[in-house]
Order: sequence, then structure tokens, then C-alpha cells
Amino acid sequence: MLRNLLKNKRVLVALAAVAALAVAGIAYGYLSASGTGSGSGSVTSSTQALTLSISNAPALTHIGDEQTYEITASNTGKSPEHVSGITVSSIGPSTAATTAGCPAGSFSAGAPTTTGIEVPAEGTAIVGHVVVRFNDVNAVQDACQSTGTVAISLEST
Repeated sequence: MLRNLLKNKRVLVALAAVAALAVAGIAYGYLSASGTGSGSGSVTSSTQALTLSISNAPALTHIGDEQTYEITASNTGKSPEHVSGITVSSIGPSTAATTAGCPAGSFSAGAPTTTGIEVPAEGTAIVGHVVVRFNDVNAVQDACQSTGTVAISLEST
């Protein structure tokens, strides 16, 4: 019976018209659909909330001494921060040691290591270590030994 219906040209024309209308309706619905939306976002450089400092600085009392200092990060931000790298941007005698006569070059630092610890929001954590050395610079360094203070500037990356 289906064969007989399909042989009838009128039925075929009607089925083709229905199929064409269905495809046209779907295409119209797809192409005429519209929508609106909006969004916003912001990115800030949150590492500005971090301050690095030396938290444990054993004294360097003799030329050739090496000590490992702890590096602490203080986070004043509202979200945790990760310190992936630390660099020593400068090292030398402190202002008091320089004033007392400790010569430049008396101290040096190795490459800092990081602990991989995340600094909590509004908190502190030990984030690394750096080895500091008391160098022999072929000058009188008595002032370095009497003050025993080193000025180190650190940067996080």
C-alpha cells in the first residue's frame, strides 16, 4: 500500500511540500533567533600586596662566614598569593654599617630558593631562603664585624 501511495504523484508532491515547509521553519527559527547578554571582569596585579623581608638573619661575624637567611612574605591582599620565584635585586652593608666604614662588596648572596608555599590572604609565610656570605674585599672590614648588618632588597616573580 505504501508503494501505491508513493507512486501517486499527488502524494509525493504533498510530502515534498510538507518537508520543505518543515526545513524552512527550522531554518527561520535558527536564523531569526536573537539574544542579548553582558558581562564584565577585571584583572589586578595582586602581587603588589606582597612584601618580602628577611625573617631570620644569623650574624656574619667573620670574613668567609656564610649563613642561610629565611625569606618571609607578608600578604596584605584579600586572596592567597603564590611566590614562584625570588631574586636579590641588591645586597650590601646596611646604612649603619656603611656609616661606620664597612666597604661595599663586603656581602654577597646566592640565588634564593623558594618553598612553594602559598601566602594566605592577610597573612605571612616563609617563602624561601638565601645564602649570604661575608666577603674578603682586601680592605679594613672592622666596621662590618662590629655592626653585623646587611641590607638586602628582594623581588618576587
